[in-house]
Amino acid sequence: ISESGGCTTRQDTAAEGAALARRIADVVGCGDAGDALACLRAAPVGELLDSGVAVGPVVDGGFLPDQPRALLAAGDFADVPYVLGSNADEGTIFFLGVPPVANDAEYLAALRERYGERADEIARTYPASAFATPQDALERVLGDGGLVCGTYDSARRVAAAGGRVWLYDFARWVQIPELQPLDLRALHGAEIAYVFGSPPPPTEDDAALSDAIQGYWTRLARDGDPNGDGAVVWPRYDDTSDQRLNLDVPITVVTRFRRTECEMWWRFYDEDFAS
Repeated sequence: ISESGGCTTRQDTAAEGAALARRIADVVGCGDAGDALACLRAAPVGELLDSGVAVGPVVDGGFLPDQPRALLAAGDFADVPYVLGSNADEGTIFFLGVPPVANDAEYLAALRERYGERADEIARTYPASAFATPQDALERVLGDGGLVCGTYDSARRVAAAGGRVWLYDFARWVQIPELQPLDLRALHGAEIAYVFGSPPPPTEDDAALSDAIQGYWTRLARDGDPNGDGAVVWPRYDDTSDQRLNLDVPITVVTRFRRTECEMWWRFYDEDFAS
């Protein structure tokens, strides 16, 4: 079960990972240390987190022998039932404490800063006029490009390789008293409380949704299939029918969820491999 993105966008190579490590070492004062690794291990956690360097999986030729999409295409993966998904408002939480963009010009400037020459096409796909505010548009762009469409890409590739896949969208707007009056909606990570039976706040509807999610998750573990026990039928994913479960009140099945937007991101992901 994957609940935080896919794995088939481009991952760093060993050389790129080493370069990132050197940048972190320089930032925290370990670049000239005789034993840089020992120095990094002794560095305060806060300094490492505040280094400003984002890290992730590295294709090292050993633990991760190749790009995951290449392994899937070659059929070199564990043939186990697979549930994965994303949340409807993945991007909202990543702008906490960041001043919102206030107009179209600021929105386009933010896109250009993040996405460079791709910004104009992204703006056409996500016009600010289609959202309540330009900031809402920017949050959708970040959430789709970074998580929603990458997860979708992985589901398609696993299914194409013969894997048994069930895809979901978690769409329940979560009201967290400590973060009011922020409007974070179905934010990144919101589904976790429902998986573990502690949704905030524990209303009757939220408790029922949590029970349903726990049922799907545990049936997958027990039976290799999330369906059963009278629950809403969760269609197995394939790219032709393109259906996923929409985890909300009520639970429904949706088709081609953000397909048009994600087709653009899939092309960008492919270009990242070619560059």
